[in-house]
Amino acid sequence: MRSVRPSATEQTPSVPPATLQLIEPNALAFSFGQGGEGTRQIKIGLAQYGGDWDWARHAMTFLSHQMGERTRLAIVASDRIVALDSPDLATLPFVYMTGHKDFRLSDREVANLRAYLTGGGYLWADDSTHFQDDTFDTAFRRELARIFPDAPLERLGMDFEAFRTGYDLTRGFKGYAIPPGDKYRLDYIEGARVNGRVAVVYTRNDYGDGLNIDAHTHPLHASLTDLSPAEMQEGAIRMGMNLTLYFLTHGRRDAVFMDHTATTLRQQPEATAAAIPAGVARALPLFAEKASWQHEPWSDRGMLEASDAGAELTFETGAQNKCVFSQSQEPPIELTARDVLTIQVHSRLRGGARLALAFTVDGRYFESRPVFIKPGANLACFPCGEASFKTEAGGWAYRDPLPVAARIERLSLLIYSPAPGSVRLSQPRVIRQD
Repeated sequence: MRSVRPSATEQTPSVPPATLQLIEPNALAFSFGQGGEGTRQIKIGLAQYGGDWDWARHAMTFLSHQMGERTRLAIVASDRIVALDSPDLATLPFVYMTGHKDFRLSDREVANLRAYLTGGGYLWADDSTHFQDDTFDTAFRRELARIFPDAPLERLGMDFEAFRTGYDLTRGFKGYAIPPGDKYRLDYIEGARVNGRVAVVYTRNDYGDGLNIDAHTHPLHASLTDLSPAEMQEGAIRMGMNLTLYFLTHGRRDAVFMDHTATTLRQQPEATAAAIPAGVARALPLFAEKASWQHEPWSDRGMLEASDAGAELTFETGAQNKCVFSQSQEPPIELTARDVLTIQVHSRLRGGARLALAFTVDGRYFESRPVFIKPGANLACFPCGEASFKTEAGGWAYRDPLPVAARIERLSLLIYSPAPGSVRLSQPRVIRQD
């Protein structure tokens, strides 16, 4: 599914105008009046400020188009640009703000945002930086403290209304605690309360870029997930739609059209979790209590403690961006193109990491394509018959196959993670597929 910008006719459907009511006489944000399907029009603001405000220029356009398609609500042009010091903020139910650079708000922007949010408006701020880049995060927290010194960001639990206003996200999304965006940096979102209401929502999984994903490309860099581009975009859509519906209804779910919308959205089937390949399995004693693992000095510091029940791998992050442990195999492990090596992995990280295996065969090093590891339980599968290993001879690109009937002299575990932490590894097996 390609992110196609809606046409002008799609952006402005020919429907009766919405019934909008002020929350209170001096409020800035609006709530929906009563009515049937296709009777509501809203505008979503894209915040213009001193940073790189147009980083995800058409994210809200695409989100609005999806809302119109999926809920039959009439959505008017999503990419209404609004300066944060403009009185036009008063015409918008919420404003979306994104970027990945440092910024400082002017005193007028601070005062205008304070009045807007205090009066009933909403702000969704979305961090678009790469992993281990806290530039936007530092700037946003600093500037929010100027707007509301006594309203710090707090972690929002699954009882936060936005997790239920459209799709039911209280059970996660395809194995993730919350839907990933373009990346999965955190398994929670944050918010700031104004007069008891969550008026500011802050996300760091880059939902703006997630909405802009082109499903005809395949993202391979470390910040992304194990989901397909279409699945990542779907996660961003669901999070975006739920937040938008929360902003539009101020967290109230008693409206008839909201109940209808939630029922419609939740009828879509979910993908099943990864399954163990069919075939004859044999256990590998990689984590036996007396198994000897050596830390590779060319990797970041870590510790691996093995027992019959599995292994606890604790690692730090440093200049090498990976932690590696190796074990000599005597006798060698014999693998064929029909084999898949599987490991159960339980991650205690808050965000994603990657796990790879490396095999030494006749003195040559073959490293597998890394498997994405989400927080919690994972099944890591490493097929041996694919041309997806990187070697020195292959220029360290994931394009070489293992030798036929490979005899593994040395096996290495590689963990790539943007943050320090630990994972538990258990039940290593070789499954020869039927």
